[in-house]
Amino acid sequence: MLLWLKQGKKIYGYDTQWKRKDGTIAEMQESAWQIYDLEGNFVYYEAIVEDMTEHNQFMQMLQESENKYRTLLDKLNDAVYLLIDNKFELVNNKFLDLLEIEKEYLKSKDFKLFNYIAPESRKEVLERQRKLKNNEKVNPVYEFTLVTKTGKKKEVEASVGYINYKGKIATQGVLRDITEKRSMETEIRHAQKMEAIGTLAAGIAHEINTPSQYVSDNLSFLQEVYNEMKDVLFTAQQIAKGNGSVEELKKAVNKIDMDFLLDEIPNAIDQSIEGIKRISKIVGAMREFSHERPNEFVNVDLKKLIDNTIIISKNAWKYVADVETRYDENLPPVKCLQSDMNQVIVNMIVNAAHAIEEKFENTGEKGLIVIETKQEGDFIVIVIEDNGAGIPEEIINRIYDPFFTTKEVGKGTGQGLAIVYDIIINKHFGQLDVESEPGVGTKFTIRLPLDPEKGENKNGK
Repeated sequence: MLLWLKQGKKIYGYDTQWKRKDGTIAEMQESAWQIYDLEGNFVYYEAIVEDMTEHNQFMQMLQESENKYRTLLDKLNDAVYLLIDNKFELVNNKFLDLLEIEKEYLKSKDFKLFNYIAPESRKEVLERQRKLKNNEKVNPVYEFTLVTKTGKKKEVEASVGYINYKGKIATQGVLRDITEKRSMETEIRHAQKMEAIGTLAAGIAHEINTPSQYVSDNLSFLQEVYNEMKDVLFTAQQIAKGNGSVEELKKAVNKIDMDFLLDEIPNAIDQSIEGIKRISKIVGAMREFSHERPNEFVNVDLKKLIDNTIIISKNAWKYVADVETRYDENLPPVKCLQSDMNQVIVNMIVNAAHAIEEKFENTGEKGLIVIETKQEGDFIVIVIEDNGAGIPEEIINRIYDPFFTTKEVGKGTGQGLAIVYDIIINKHFGQLDVESEPGVGTKFTIRLPLDPEKGENKNGK
């Protein structure tokens, strides 16, 4: 350092260590230069020595803190990003993994986060951004489909907020990959639907067996009739060919009870046709109910959906209740997740049947289930009312809790109303209300928004 000074060089920020009197080491930063008089002659050296020990310790702590924060951020299972002026100030490794991109690509002019939103989700995201700009209320957490750089589709739950960062408004986002969760929910939902079908299978088999039996009986009857009428038909054929006689035909006719056959054959045919229609209707309803459709909103004929569900659930209610429907014939198609709404209606009917059975058991009386549809403003309303046992006031706030049930073992799992709640509130952004009086009955009112894809959950339990 002294050699540099003698050579006329200036030194700034030269780091050294000094040993204090007490033996501790001080981190020092030195700056020095030569001082000359007016004639340019060297006079002396001037130096500034600054104790940097605390500063260096603080900077080290800051670096360690930043490293810990960075490590913690990269250990998260959720993707995190901070966006300022459309530039990424911060992302963690999960964010890069989620989009399947390299960190350097974030700086590329080609990179735009919006391009990674699946086309089917862009309308929803843009609508959300529009509402935010207009200071309209939106749910802080929402879901959309994301497409990775390699073309994979992933279901994502997003939580986006806005903070003041370095004097600017920054977008802070957390993205959670829920692809496996959604896939598992779909599998569970399908399994629950199959379980419901399994529970009703015996009754469905009975419903099919009854018309099948009299179709079979009628066919046997017609077979016997044909055997009896063969002589009549043969003789008539011979007469037509010029080989038979009317007397032979009279003898053949007199051997059988023609008046009886003329009355019963049409009845047998009509009954058989009606039986086949009933079987076809049951099978069609089963096919509609069990068919796994894409998890997307479609326009559905609500009357047909409810009628099909009533048919397949008949064994659950026909011995304990009658079902009455009151449809609004002018109701427009309902936009909903059809498979899920099938599940809702069957769960509600079975639940009502159990409540009625509890009330009227061993009385010989039957209860009543009334299903009504109507439109109220921007909502399609489904009312399912029964005159069963009702719900005690002390538990009515718990009926949507998963696994909560007051039924005896083997009668219910406590999942029925929990599933209904999830489908109506969380998936359709609808409303679900219940009114009940013990010993009198229960009324559930479902309200579905006309356009649930733009809906917002405004309902509580």
